[in-house]
Amino acid sequence: MTDSLPASLAELAHAYSVATEFWDWQGNHTQVSADAIRAVLSALDVDASTEESVSEALAALSEKPWHRVLPPVKTMPLGERSIVPVHLNEGVTVSARIILESGEERALRIVEGDHETREIDGQTKVKVLLTIPEDLPLGWHKIVARPTEGGEASSMTVVIYPRNQICIQR
Repeated sequence: MTDSLPASLAELAHAYSVATEFWDWQGNHTQVSADAIRAVLSALDVDASTEESVSEALAALSEKPWHRVLPPVKTMPLGERSIVPVHLNEGVTVSARIILESGEERALRIVEGDHETREIDGQTKVKVLLTIPEDLPLGWHKIVARPTEGGEASSMTVVIYPRNQICIQR
């Protein structure tokens, strides 16, 4: 007997790449029980024991990117333009560049327009977006973002892979 899966628990499971259903070897569709999903999330050190803890875990997960200036990595196919979020304290501006595997450096452009804000640990954070150009060569490159007023730089890896290749990014 399977119990009904609350939508918030399913959302949390999907956020951690935990399956909520599967097709067995005989072709039968099976819903994973809420208890099994809670057990897997617990093994991943995620408290999903109550609806309140699920809500707290979802809130913490949505806040997580805001605690980093840059994400750790971005993967993208050759010839594709993309964007990267940069999370800054309100009032701070940033300059960014990409250092190609060859050593060549290029300035990156910040997307103009309204920027999302969020209150994180009593500090207003602003999310700006950097444009990654589509003409980057294959390889492992590095984005460096530095506050224009001085301060510590942040960096991330950008991997450009051939089109029609499988690449999974979380």
